[in-house]
Amino acid sequence: MDHGTMHQMMGGMGGNMMGGDGWNMMGGGFMWFWAIFWVVVLALLVVGAIWLARTLTRPSSPPSGPGPARAELDLRYARGDLTREEYLQRRADLEGGQP
Repeated sequence: MDHGTMHQMMGGMGGNMMGGDGWNMMGGGFMWFWAIFWVVVLALLVVGAIWLARTLTRPSSPPSGPGPARAELDLRYARGDLTREEYLQRRADLEGGQP
């Protein structure tokens, strides 16, 4: 029996799982879908890892300066409306610490 005859016999019995045109059992379109799907998944994993690394290694930004309440307190102290003790106590209250 030659190769061609054997190929025809096996094809009729389900032995040729690739199909006659060389595509897989689900069809060629699914092969491209899964290839693109896994490329997208891999790209998302890489982008996510880069974002996570940058987020974890970025130093925290220092505060941009005193807020409006602290600025008002400083102004009142500069005008002499508050004593030093009052100023220090209120500043500690604003900052959440001890005077």
